[in-house]
Amino acid sequence: MLAKFKIKHNLYITALLIIFLSSCQSSIRFSSQRTESRSKSLADRKTATEKQIRIKKIRPSDRINPAISKQQSDLLSEAELWLGVPYCWGGVNNNCVDCSGFVKQVFERINIFLPRTAAEQYAFSDKIFFENRKIGDLVFFKSKNKINHVGIYIGGEEFVHSASSIGVSVQSLNDDYFKRSFVGYGRVLKK
Repeated sequence: MLAKFKIKHNLYITALLIIFLSSCQSSIRFSSQRTESRSKSLADRKTATEKQIRIKKIRPSDRINPAISKQQSDLLSEAELWLGVPYCWGGVNNNCVDCSGFVKQVFERINIFLPRTAAEQYAFSDKIFFENRKIGDLVFFKSKNKINHVGIYIGGEEFVHSASSIGVSVQSLNDDYFKRSFVGYGRVLKK
């Protein structure tokens, strides 16, 4: 009887941990060994991580495009500094960061202050139709009908986000996983 209780208890705890840790999860999996220490600078970590997993850069043409504002250009430059930072649930700094923490920190660097979670950021943003999206708009995704992931649209059908599998990286919105879980765009950048 005690053995059955322990098995049920262990299964219950395991299920709770899986649910708890599945926030901001991407279905794309890459393997990468992270050997850098917490004491390394962001630039050192970025270089080491880029050698381990090929991180797609934010295209320079997006930053110097005359059609984008200085605010959008500053946002892209700040987001690029975070490429390669590892993912951790609840993280909000360049040691490790989750999706909404990444978005919050990048926008704070350009003096736009956002709520903490992806769901709160969705509620805070002005909803934008697909054809009106612009560089710097937020991109939202759901799982089980709950907003649970956010990234920043960078143009060219791509966005930058912190994925549980690879950390801060650029990925395509045309990926099947993101197409299935896509909710919409939200704008927090003002003219």
